[in-house]
Amino acid sequence: MTYPADPGRPAEPYAATPVLPPELDPRGPRRGGGGRRRRVVVRVTATLSALVVAGAATLYGLDAWGNSKLTRIDPFAADGGVTQPAKLSADAENFLLVGSDSREGMSRNDTARLHVGTTASAAGERADTMILLHIGKGTGKAVMVSFPRDSYVTIPAHRGSAGQTVPAAKNKINDAFAEGGPALAIETVAQATGIHIDHYVEINFLGFERMVNAVGGVTVCTPKTLKDHDSGLDLSAGTHKIDGETALKYARARHIDSDFGRIGRQQKLLASLLRKVTSAGTLSNPFKLKRLVSAALESIKVDKDLSQGDMISLAKRLNGLSPSKVTFASIPVADDNYNPPGPVAAAVLWEQAQAQQLFNAISKDEPVGPAATPAPSSSSSVSATTPPSQVRVRVLNGAGVKGLAARAAGDLGKAGFAVAGTGNAATATGAQTVIRYDPRWSTSLKTLQAALPAATLTPVKGLGGTFQVVAGSSWSGAQSVKLVTPRRTSATASGTPAVQTRTAADTACT
Repeated sequence: MTYPADPGRPAEPYAATPVLPPELDPRGPRRGGGGRRRRVVVRVTATLSALVVAGAATLYGLDAWGNSKLTRIDPFAADGGVTQPAKLSADAENFLLVGSDSREGMSRNDTARLHVGTTASAAGERADTMILLHIGKGTGKAVMVSFPRDSYVTIPAHRGSAGQTVPAAKNKINDAFAEGGPALAIETVAQATGIHIDHYVEINFLGFERMVNAVGGVTVCTPKTLKDHDSGLDLSAGTHKIDGETALKYARARHIDSDFGRIGRQQKLLASLLRKVTSAGTLSNPFKLKRLVSAALESIKVDKDLSQGDMISLAKRLNGLSPSKVTFASIPVADDNYNPPGPVAAAVLWEQAQAQQLFNAISKDEPVGPAATPAPSSSSSVSATTPPSQVRVRVLNGAGVKGLAARAAGDLGKAGFAVAGTGNAATATGAQTVIRYDPRWSTSLKTLQAALPAATLTPVKGLGGTFQVVAGSSWSGAQSVKLVTPRRTSATASGTPAVQTRTAADTACT
């Protein structure tokens, strides 16, 4: 959906209007309108931009006005205080950004129109998204790490709703907020990562939509058509300028790909929003800024220790923030469908050694990386280090030959692979067999390559840990795989998914 223009007057003047440099136009075109949409999964994607906006507001005399609109909470003092690791970099700051599904501020008409249930059927609030924001010492450097909501971590001991002591236990990371609110969420993330959390920011249901509409929409590019019945998303392949309603649909759609694909879409939205916020004089024009500040601050909660002085300091540090210096980092994952003993099912298990390297780098304010993982070679000389039994594959018939998927699945099963089902490919591949894979599982891919040396490789970001083998009419079976002992010379050679990063300046249509 193209963002609808809404011409109108600039915002009303406010007290103590600052003197602007002559080159600034305080009457920039007003943009507004747009619809609203549901779902929490993207709400924190507005939060970095909200922090940039709130910080910049202090530089133009809006701090007192904006501070009056902020909701402040005290999660660090709740339940006797939060137990955290020591802070290793005194000049850097770490924020926990949480998206809450609170219906606060929504009318009955809003909840019906946005298909989010009712305040009765969805009472209280839960966290569907958590992001760690690291702002490095000095100026102009930030790192954001999105936590898969089903990450399998230890929830620390805490006090239950009835005042009882709840012992520490393994569970999914998003349950921490549901069980103990912001305080337990902070402590869980701090203990799971070893990173000291300095501040807490929470954004509610309408926050992201309002931010997107306040900047006049954002631009996204999708390499394929995206349709999702539940969210109502319908985007053709290509570049689109979208409003807040469509942005929420784009980020919340859950049946297009995995949770990792959804995280990728959220990151692309945040990158586009950040580019918009830091461009076109938005932060240097107090009239435009006030409209944006209003949209941002009415939708967020912050910890009470994030004072106006902190906001001024934050503004100075982020004033020169460029999208190229905002890095999104992924947490290496060992299993995205982990079923541990007990009641927890379908969890996400981190590759702990490499995940800890990422967290240690952030904690020490060191660079994270690598910036990208090169596409693996299709050569038959690959060195497989992952046992076939640890590689899940779904086999698809790409040639329309009756029984081909079942035959190929049987061959892969005999070679030791964990076959997760069969089906027909949406697009025929003819004679060629194709391996579709998520680049984060490049090490496990080598095992599949060794079994199918003639197969063509197709990377699919967000596909997850289950590979897709699209069998062509030339299918001739799967070879046995001979494993080699991995040489652990670096994080990226360790036989596990490496940290992948991208910056907010990346506009590649992937």
